[in-house]
Amino acid sequence: MAISIKILTALSSVILIFAPVSKASESIVESPKVQQRERPDPLEKIWRASGDTVVGTVNQVNVTKNELLRHLWFQSAPAALDDLMKKRAIKFAADAAGIKIGPDKLESKIRQDIKQTKSESFDALLRKEQMTQERYKGILLVNMLLEEYVRKQVTIVAGDYDKWVKVRYIFIADPRYESDMGKREIFAQESKKKADEILTQIKAGKDFAEVADQYSDSPENVIAGKKQGGSLGWITGDQTHFTRRFEEACFSLETGNVSNPVRADFGWYLIKSEAVGKDTNGKDTELNQLIVERKVRPAIDSALDGILAGAKLDNRLVLP
Repeated sequence: MAISIKILTALSSVILIFAPVSKASESIVESPKVQQRERPDPLEKIWRASGDTVVGTVNQVNVTKNELLRHLWFQSAPAALDDLMKKRAIKFAADAAGIKIGPDKLESKIRQDIKQTKSESFDALLRKEQMTQERYKGILLVNMLLEEYVRKQVTIVAGDYDKWVKVRYIFIADPRYESDMGKREIFAQESKKKADEILTQIKAGKDFAEVADQYSDSPENVIAGKKQGGSLGWITGDQTHFTRRFEEACFSLETGNVSNPVRADFGWYLIKSEAVGKDTNGKDTELNQLIVERKVRPAIDSALDGILAGAKLDNRLVLP
């Protein structure tokens, strides 16, 4: 059973939860402030007006608020009521589980949405989504409540840790792209020689993160103008956009070990394992959070089905 709430493309909350990102792909940018509207919402203003308020004209003939409400009632009331009751069922379930979303947390989510969509302000985001402030916040709140409800029920088992490793890497690019396979192999050997030289420095005791900042050709090693020391953070096997050889090397390393050069499409990787999930004994808070986040989205539909099944919905506007 799928809820009929419109899903916002901007939301980073439950319905659109994404796989956890690694540190290397996070953006270090200050969250924008939520700018409140300087003028009243026209829908809010007309809602407070009398029923004979003119809301539109056709050939200079007025359409009143009451006419519009009657049209909406007979056209959309059953579906709108169904949507409203499902939202209320989620809120009841969240209340029973002791889940609350305060104004500060809601505003924080809105700031995330503004930043994620690269909108200049909350008003700009609302225009992009073609929504009023009240509707946007209403949908966001319900999504957040459902997310927290599911997250509260998620458990971590020992096997979950086997799928995670924490790594740093250095990418040494081939001198240039070459379509001719023979010439490409020559360039590959040049970059391999450089990778071997860098590996020698690391084995001699030079800090991997410092070497990554000095030599890595990966554009992902610089975020918001700050070098990352080659940190990829915690990754899981089906998460990265790297080659299978890269992933296999990551999961074959023991904590603290550095790989031999691993061939990329147009260069070489050097990889250092900083931690192995199964060795954390459940004490790494960041990893625990990432595992929970990965489990939330697949559990949404079944959790929602359970909430609605127990809510005893009775839509009396549905035609027989």
